[in-house]
Amino acid sequence: MVNFSHTESLFLKLYRSGVWEEPLELNSFTNREIDWKGILRLAKQQTVIGCLADGIAELPESAIPQKVYASLLSWAVVIQQNNARMNAILPGLFTELETHGIRTWLLKGQGVGINYIHPQSRQSGDIDLFIMDRADFRKANELMRTRLQLIDDYSETYLHAAYIDRGILIELHGDIVGRINHKTNSRLNSWYRQFVNDFEDRSITIGNGKVKLPPINFDALFIFIHLVRHYFGGGIGLRQVTDWMRFLYVMNDQIDQDRLYKDIKYLGLNKVWSVFGTMAVDFLGCPQEVMPLYNPQYAHQGRRILRYILDSGNFGFHDQRTKSNSRYYYIRRFKAFTGHIQMMFRNIIMFPKEAFYSLPYFLKDGLQRTFANRKANK
Repeated sequence: MVNFSHTESLFLKLYRSGVWEEPLELNSFTNREIDWKGILRLAKQQTVIGCLADGIAELPESAIPQKVYASLLSWAVVIQQNNARMNAILPGLFTELETHGIRTWLLKGQGVGINYIHPQSRQSGDIDLFIMDRADFRKANELMRTRLQLIDDYSETYLHAAYIDRGILIELHGDIVGRINHKTNSRLNSWYRQFVNDFEDRSITIGNGKVKLPPINFDALFIFIHLVRHYFGGGIGLRQVTDWMRFLYVMNDQIDQDRLYKDIKYLGLNKVWSVFGTMAVDFLGCPQEVMPLYNPQYAHQGRRILRYILDSGNFGFHDQRTKSNSRYYYIRRFKAFTGHIQMMFRNIIMFPKEAFYSLPYFLKDGLQRTFANRKANK
């Protein structure tokens, strides 16, 4: 039986309160032996500090130690400042790209943050821009090179480049990656091209200007594809799951549900979606009526997925199976390698196709990083 500790259970209650305004049982938080540092640590590892802060705001001040409250408040201020910086950058980026005739979508990030009860509470990451035309991608890359700090140079193979603008990472993407299983990977291009060719972009106001988002049904599935790809590739935090749940909830009436069902099936994601969706409903507070393919028969597997997410943290960075304090690089790499193998094969019973499919990519990426480090240190 998969269990959660008392601290994890309290963390999840506060998280659900912040995400859904779910009423709290105040009696659960009157015990002076509550591990508040442990709760904050979980929120930090899962990149949902803002959601936790919104939940804790429902408690009386007397229930929270002053030091804990002060730490949480300082983190919440930083999150709001980061969101403000990102909101200030985005309109200018889109204005410049549109001036040069470059069609661009904002993926995830601030575009999904608007679906939160308090958008300023979402922990922002970087700015991901999807440029669907290869010639436009090259043009955009040249534009960025003239005024921003280059971090990761343009790759013709992966259609990717990365820059820094006022401390914010900006990534240019010319392709959508779907390394989840064979069907997803082989059909993803034809799937997203339908939205590029046949649907209009969405336009929303962020900061002092307009930005363009993908069509609603694209995001309804792409947000899930992104989180699942990272889950099988190493790990995810609750922020990625929250983005997905809040989108399905807020956009429920505008999503073409029949098309979404067909798209999930077309990309071979029925069971994966169903297990994650059941986890979202049973343990994270997502309303069942907005979650396609909810299946209570997957409750145990959903619980197991949540256990893995809590163990691994954001992008798997906090999973202890991959950590080593050795001063020797290759010992650290070996520990990371064996730990990630364990993380990948924990899914073999639930998702055998996905577990085996991701293995070659993991091995390839690991070898490339090792050789790159060796070359850099020669």
